Amino acid sequence: MKKIDLDVQERKETGKSEIGRLKKSGFVPGIVYGDNGKNIPVKMDKKKLVHFLHSIGQENVLTNLKIKDEKGTSEQLVLIKETQYDPVSDEVLHMDFQRVSLKKKIISEVHIVLKGEPEGVKAGGMLDHSLRMVEVKCLPTDMPERIEIDISNLKIHDAIHVKDLTLPAGVEMVTDPQRSVLSILPPRKIELEEEAVKAAEEPEVISEKGKEEAEIPEEGEKAAEGAKEKKEAVAPKEKKEEAKKKEEPKKEEEKKGK
Repeated sequence: MKKIDLDVQERKETGKSEIGRLKKSGFVPGIVYGDNGKNIPVKMDKKKLVHFLHSIGQENVLTNLKIKDEKGTSEQLVLIKETQYDPVSDEVLHMDFQRVSLKKKIISEVHIVLKGEPEGVKAGGMLDHSLRMVEVKCLPTDMPERIEIDISNLKIHDAIHVKDLTLPAGVEMVTDPQRSVLSILPPRKIELEEEAVKAAEEPEVISEKGKEEAEIPEEGEKAAEGAKEKKEAVAPKEKKEEAKKKEEPKKEEEKKGK
């Protein structure tokens, strides 16, 4: 694990308003703690800090803090424990440094870096990288800067879990070995998901016949039923009139006979 120097100053500003003025003047606040030592508030020149962070990227590095105070300059060997960023501007807001001893094992997060393009992706599959960092335990000098995985030979349905990662000698894995790091998803799964979304968005298509049947108004049905009832009600009256017409000739003949 490589070691890089970083110049900082002991910080006297502690209140919210003082920290605000500190940031406006081009400094970033931080804190040094751990290894049974006292907490030391520090501040760093923003431009120098940004350059430092860009130089190390995602690598885990031992940082030799050169802390300047009223008495002079002292050195502290630390690891970057946490970096807080502004969610809008992405500027560094605060840094946490964990003091370490070269003789004591520590637990730290290490980035997983992928190398190559999987055969499964070339064939139309999709890379699902679900775990990007793992926790390991070791001496500071044994801490890996990153964990690299060659994924060039991975095919569709292949997967890598934490237990499959190769660690340097002296490094223990802390993260659950059964956790998935990445997998190559088949293209059919993506197509099915897209079809399901498309089907949910499209309106139902009704045939012309079904449309005609569906559009028969309820009032029309009621009107047809009413006409039928009316016809049935009129029928007896019509029968009486027909019978009366048949009887009239008979009565005329009876009168003539008399």
